Amino acid sequence: ADELRYEEFPWPVVPTGGDLAAEALMLPPHQASDAIVKKKAVREALRRWHPDKFMQKFSALMYTDDSERIFAKVKQISQALTALV
Repeated sequence: ADELRYEEFPWPVVPTGGDLAAEALMLPPHQASDAIVKKKAVREALRRWHPDKFMQKFSALMYTDDSERIFAKVKQISQALTALV
């Protein structure tokens, strides 16, 4: 099987001036203001983007030369989400 490169991971797409954490939550705009829905989405996103869990799940699939860059991006996303808690 082919190894996954950095560009092949489904990173949150952040528009100019956008918010990384908000994009990582993947909430429809009409649900973003609902506190209960947002709290649940934050918990789910933190599980998805937790650096240790992510690396445990995907490290064997990663292109070795991209692993540090991938880990740094996952850590950035996780830190942005943690700031919402």
